[in-house]
Amino acid sequence: MHECGLMMTNARHMVSSIGSTAADLASRVGGGTADLAKRVGPKRGLLGLLAAGAAIGGAIYLVRYLRSRAVEKDADGAGNQPMRSAKMERAGARAAARADIGPEPMSH
Repeated sequence: MHECGLMMTNARHMVSSIGSTAADLASRVGGGTADLAKRVGPKRGLLGLLAAGAAIGGAIYLVRYLRSRAVEKDADGAGNQPMRSAKMERAGARAAARADIGPEPMSH
């Protein structure tokens, strides 16, 4: 029984240690947040919150706009034709020119 009591004491000590460490960390984080709020002030804090909200809202509307535009393009049939750049056109012309010449015969 004596060993069991010692193990329980060690377990209690460990849990207490972890709890006090977590409480210290929470008070440091909470205190830092309160100090930051005092330094920034309510007006600047509100303006920062509004700016963050506007950025998030703007990003959401931008994604929705781009998705709807892609859907409209597909509905118009423009999405069925692949877009070819000038570089792709030149590469195709070079390949066709090489095909007209033909491969050189291999000499052994």
